[in-house]
Amino acid sequence: MLSSGVIVRRGPWDGSDENTTTTQPPAPGTGNGYIQEQIPFRLRSQATGHTNQPQIQGDEQTPHRQGAFVGHRPSAPGGGTGQRIEAPHDGFDLIEALCRCLDVAQMVTDYLDVQDLVNLYSISRSCQSMFNRNYQRFTLRHARLNAPQSARVFPFLCYYWLFIPGKFALPFYNHVHQRMQLHPIPTFRWLAMVRHREAVVNDIVHLMEQEGFRLPTPCTLVIKKLWFLMDIPDNRRRAWTIQNRRLWEDIDLFFAMFFLVQLDICLRRRHNKPNGALRRLVMAQPSLMFLWRVLTNTALTNQFEVVDAFVRWQYTLEHREPGVYIFGVPSEQVGLLQYEGYRPTDGAQILQRPDELVVREMVRRGLHMQTMYRDIFLLGNTQPYTTPDSGDAAWDEEMRQAVRGTGEDWMDWVILEQSWAAAERDV
Repeated sequence: MLSSGVIVRRGPWDGSDENTTTTQPPAPGTGNGYIQEQIPFRLRSQATGHTNQPQIQGDEQTPHRQGAFVGHRPSAPGGGTGQRIEAPHDGFDLIEALCRCLDVAQMVTDYLDVQDLVNLYSISRSCQSMFNRNYQRFTLRHARLNAPQSARVFPFLCYYWLFIPGKFALPFYNHVHQRMQLHPIPTFRWLAMVRHREAVVNDIVHLMEQEGFRLPTPCTLVIKKLWFLMDIPDNRRRAWTIQNRRLWEDIDLFFAMFFLVQLDICLRRRHNKPNGALRRLVMAQPSLMFLWRVLTNTALTNQFEVVDAFVRWQYTLEHREPGVYIFGVPSEQVGLLQYEGYRPTDGAQILQRPDELVVREMVRRGLHMQTMYRDIFLLGNTQPYTTPDSGDAAWDEEMRQAVRGTGEDWMDWVILEQSWAAAERDV
């Protein structure tokens, strides 16, 4: 016999559908396919307003309220001890109901973290079906709501290992190859990367402020743009990106230089170095996660780690022999970060660092740091250094416009190789 206050619910493993994604064994001692959930059974009487004793008024078909839910009264009046109590709300499933209303489901998921979305996708067949039909709608909405800058700076089309090119992709007509293709859609992995980078950049700004180097608010966007430059593994697209005035305005170059100067002074003071070698070492990495580790005292904590990082970046070997170590670094990884694509192939060019590109572009545009400092900080005049209608410019869209008419597939230029992942996993 079930005691009072025990609700018997059927577990998710009771279904006979073979497409069920997750299964769980029944709880010990609960019978075959049933779980007992200890939930206090309390009825609110609309007549008296008391909640100490379960009271029911009206006929058998009168709905009653249980907490915040509306359902029907139990089959046994009074719900006394030793009587079986049916599941409330006629088996009403909240998640199932949310999945039937897409707009409400979107508003609810706005308050969830990425891992919560993954959990819903894993445990609920209805949520999985809903996400599969509206994958791009959910991920882009969540990214633009919680990390709008990062969602624009890091387009999902650039990271082919973070989008879906398969059966859930959207069909479109490729005018270059004259055939229908599947337009990829973002996944939760891309959403997690965007949220992760948003948090890391904010943490970098906070850590530098703790070191005594407060950065203006526009530096947050500029740091993300520098991070995206690090994702590009070749000089041609790096130079094209920073020379595009819609992607890199004059004021962006100013705040990028401001950030690099502050970072250079910060690293000099932390490690007692008279030159900018550490700043060049940090900006030569394939990810800003290395800078975050330096500021959190988990990287470059001693001279051995400094030498290790330098060998991986700029040490040159005449012959690479398997099993040979240079200052503790395998010969296969020595000097990789200085080459395009992080591969020392024949004819590989030296990869230009983002700080190098910023300085060269300021010289190419004829910008003067002192004049910009006076106009921006003292006079508050930023209009001469901004580009109209550049706020919504996205890198993948700009690249598609540049490739249009050349006869080449623009996706070949948009997709960034994952070569940096072998050296630095930041997601």
